[in-house]
Amino acid sequence: FFRLYYAMMGLKSKDGKPSGMISGLATFVSNLERDFPADYTIFALEGGGKTFRHEIYEAYKANRSEAPEGLKEQIPVCIAMIEKMGFCAVSKPGFEADDIIASLATKYGSEYEINILSSDKDLFALISENVRIVDSKNKIFYDSFGCKEKYGVFPNQIRDYLSITGDSSDNVPGIKGLGERGARVLLEEFGSLENAFKNVKSKMILLSF
Repeated sequence: FFRLYYAMMGLKSKDGKPSGMISGLATFVSNLERDFPADYTIFALEGGGKTFRHEIYEAYKANRSEAPEGLKEQIPVCIAMIEKMGFCAVSKPGFEADDIIASLATKYGSEYEINILSSDKDLFALISENVRIVDSKNKIFYDSFGCKEKYGVFPNQIRDYLSITGDSSDNVPGIKGLGERGARVLLEEFGSLENAFKNVKSKMILLSF
């Protein structure tokens, strides 16, 4: 929704209301059916409100500004469009769209081939034999080896990788003094962040990356 909104901000309906996101969604869905045909298509939506992440870390996403009114006005129309087109839209209060995606991929990944269309790097952790991440813009499918090529770590290491590097978009700090390269070196050597902590003999070793 955000990407569509900012890509077509200037488009308005004949009564002057913003409509670019709505128009963009219609085009996106049309291309979706053409480029990525599937037996089932589910749109995972934000549930709204604070999540368990805010309980863990109060400053989670505290750096994000309020969504523009023009965007918020179009969301109900977009959701109605999705449902009237015959697709399934799933959300739950207190949970993010990522939580919905992760739950469905985990529950049904052993039964179905699942393609997740998202640019969110967190979701690379879900990649498995039947689950892939899809870059819909460039039409690239990422499996386990694609994840390794893109980030330098395998899907089962993504959680630790992001714990080390942090995520500025979510206002989550990483380990001071370690960037992406340091995270890759650390996980290459120790396999996991937990194992690294068990084997590190001094804090200076961590900072040497």
